Amino acid sequence: MHQLQFKPLIHLWDRSVYQSGSSKSKAYDGQFAINALFSVEAFSTNPKNPNPIFCRDALEIFLQEIRAVRKSIQTEHSKRKSEWGDINLVPFVAEKHRLEMKIDDKRLCRSTGLLLKTFSSANDYLLDLHRAQHNEELSDSDFLECRAALLQSMSSLIHSIATKNQVFHVERKKLEGINE
Repeated sequence: MHQLQFKPLIHLWDRSVYQSGSSKSKAYDGQFAINALFSVEAFSTNPKNPNPIFCRDALEIFLQEIRAVRKSIQTEHSKRKSEWGDINLVPFVAEKHRLEMKIDDKRLCRSTGLLLKTFSSANDYLLDLHRAQHNEELSDSDFLECRAALLQSMSSLIHSIATKNQVFHVERKKLEGINE
């Protein structure tokens, strides 16, 4: 299964992991995004849905955005790896933080699976950033800059999914004539 090895990514995936029991964060995380994506996908595949085209088009917007972020991460990762020398000469092991990324089988679908793979790509890139820094192929300031950009892109993706999900459900209800 897919695993996250870095606290900032784990926090983006599931904010409850490093939270005390009494405090509840209202910030969006991967778990919120999974529920949001699943709801859009459920409406887009429901044969009883009165507006299937609207829902399918909305799902495609979500999928395109997730694909774009994943491709951006993979492209940047590949570009950086080609610039670095041997990043495995001095071993770097990320064992301090680990979290298995799991999605309930009932919620596993194309969009949630793609989100999981995007987090996995981000983890792979972050691991290689640490290796490159550890092997002096990347300065501390460059490492921090790359890491911040990666985490910002993941955070922006989560926020975008949450925002678009809210808009989707408002518009869907308008089309269905449901008043809240």
